[in-house]
Amino acid sequence: MILLAFSVCSKMYAQDSSSISSKLNLIEAIPCSYLKKGILSKEFSDRAFDFILAKDTFAIPALINLLADTSASKVKNLDANTYYKKGDLAFILINYIEWVPFALITSSQWCICCDCGNLPKGFLQYVDNNRYDFQKNYQSYYTSEERLKFISSDKKRLKKKQNR
Repeated sequence: MILLAFSVCSKMYAQDSSSISSKLNLIEAIPCSYLKKGILSKEFSDRAFDFILAKDTFAIPALINLLADTSASKVKNLDANTYYKKGDLAFILINYIEWVPFALITSSQWCICCDCGNLPKGFLQYVDNNRYDFQKNYQSYYTSEERLKFISSDKKRLKKKQNR
């Protein structure tokens, strides 16, 4: 019985991971590309981006696996006049799903804001230059007690805010 449950869970994860990877290939726009064009973010819509966001934290393990993907996406990076890499889109999605402790993961201070939402200025360039190390460090953070404590305290803070 336990083996059957493990088998079902493994297949579900593989299907979910595969669907997230295929949806990532279909993303044509991200919120920050709209903001750069002067379009209000509430007018932003990309079905593939929204599909992955709707998976919420369940999408993060698959997105972590995609952080090292250096193939070009369909989304133009207006600052660099190139296309975002698929690993960049994976990170942008992670950052939209939950807060990322940039300094903790990189052991560097990031003070100047902002590129693409709340990403520190130059952070995507940092990820590009350190893609595999960043992926490994983010994976370690994602499975750490520190993340669980932060999520727990953040939920308590949000609950207090809602009760006011």
